[in-house]
Amino acid sequence: MRERMNARLVTTGFLVLAALALPAAAAAQAPAGRNELTVFAGMSLASPENSTTVDPTILQARSLTTIFPGVVRTEVSLDGSAEFGARYGRYLSDALSISADFSIAPSHRLTQRLDFGCPDLRLCILNLPGLPPPGFTLLAPDELTTSVVAYHYGGNVNFDLLKGAIRPTVVAGVGAVSYDLGSRTETQFALRVGGGLRADTGPIVIRVEVVDVILADHFVTKQAEHDVHVRVGFGVKW
Repeated sequence: MRERMNARLVTTGFLVLAALALPAAAAAQAPAGRNELTVFAGMSLASPENSTTVDPTILQARSLTTIFPGVVRTEVSLDGSAEFGARYGRYLSDALSISADFSIAPSHRLTQRLDFGCPDLRLCILNLPGLPPPGFTLLAPDELTTSVVAYHYGGNVNFDLLKGAIRPTVVAGVGAVSYDLGSRTETQFALRVGGGLRADTGPIVIRVEVVDVILADHFVTKQAEHDVHVRVGFGVKW
């Protein structure tokens, strides 16, 4: 249900942006070589972190005790990843274009840490009363790291600020991000804003851009987060 809702938001948002762009495009003549196909690579610099503190008495109520007194904290963080993708764009006028893209960020790492107020060791010792044999002691790692793959997809409206071989460009769009967490997938609606440079060398196009992907309800923090993407792309136009 949530994935279908996000898909509707992406489609509706992109159609609204395209509808706003069409009147401006209709007033100008579209250039020759209006189609562009680009492959790009870069970095997703996302680094959301979330930390919560648990009252030790709550742990006692759940029949979980530690041999070390102190505050209990849980920390969750997601680091950045390389990114690879492709984009198709079409110029509606000499300066205005729309585009759709898909990319994969395959090497995010999700780190979950449980801190019992133990000394700074890799292992903490837990007592689990009631489990056979009596007084059973478990050595538990205090940190768990898993690999996360992120899939980015959506559409943009692009506007070239200047004419010529090298053009500064601003970008605005909508999309979604699907995080493959192994046991489940989190798909979230995203807004996109950014800019870059487009170098036109005949049939070959080179793009350098920085795009901020804004997620209103990131699964790590449950609040708005910014995922800045730095990309370099090479393409052809026809």
